[in-house]
Amino acid sequence: MKKLILRSITVIIILMAVSVPFFVQAQSKPLIVASTTDIASIAQAIAGDNLEVISMLQGGDNPTYLAPDLASQLRAQHAVLYLKNGFGLEDNWEKTWWDGVNNPLITPDSEAVQLVTAGITPKPSKVDDPEATPIHYKDANPFVWLDPANSIKIINNIYEILGNKFPDFKEDMNTNRKRYIKEFQNDIDIWKKRCEAYKGVRIVAYNHNLDYFTDSFGLNVVEYVEPAAGVAPGRKRIASLMDSIKNNGIKLMLVPDYVSLRLPKQFQEETGIKLVIVPTSCGGSWAKEYNQLFPCIVSEIHKTIQVQDNQ
Repeated sequence: MKKLILRSITVIIILMAVSVPFFVQAQSKPLIVASTTDIASIAQAIAGDNLEVISMLQGGDNPTYLAPDLASQLRAQHAVLYLKNGFGLEDNWEKTWWDGVNNPLITPDSEAVQLVTAGITPKPSKVDDPEATPIHYKDANPFVWLDPANSIKIINNIYEILGNKFPDFKEDMNTNRKRYIKEFQNDIDIWKKRCEAYKGVRIVAYNHNLDYFTDSFGLNVVEYVEPAAGVAPGRKRIASLMDSIKNNGIKLMLVPDYVSLRLPKQFQEETGIKLVIVPTSCGGSWAKEYNQLFPCIVSEIHKTIQVQDNQ
């Protein structure tokens, strides 16, 4: 029995010894929390080595439905700033998050909570069936980061927020900001030119979450599967869409990667339409950082069209 107790004490001491350096290291720099991986990626690129930025949500899924994990909430208890998207994106989980974080420095009404989308006018939440009512995004489409023009505003907003909070690092962060924007804009120009060849291609989109991207890159979306945000289509709508796809020669369906593929594959099997599955946020298996997101989306469209043309 004594040996068992001694072993238990030894294990606890070892775990404490390992844990202490981790937390000391984690808090060696001011900690910033961001609501999404996209905001966190941009903020870290601007902050460089001066600050640590973590995301409350993991990438590769719909940020509307994800819930922050316990480890992220515990880390957020030591944060000095919270960066968020707004436009209703965080509404489904933020209240629970506030309760779990319990950080007196970042409360809902404090100056430490900053919107990175200031100056951006969101697209209204669209309804494609007058009988449908959006489950979420009732006022605005929050996926503003999928328009490169908005990206530049978000980058500059994050720089101003961080620069005002940490003036000692502002000059260094301004250098990072300028370099990031230059590289980002050069890449966007390249990918937009590639999309010019696809402007005549008629596309069905699963929902409106990619509208910022398709509008900015000049893609021609003619139909939507969901009648309103978060509303599954009924049999009548599905049948009507399938008829439209067949009769109008629509070849591509743009599908966010977090959507269940059961219904899109049904469309594919019955109409022959090709599925283009793309991410809407960085941080997943597709694009590790935000500046890789647009090239990833365009590449997936390009690959699918090439396969279709070669058949």
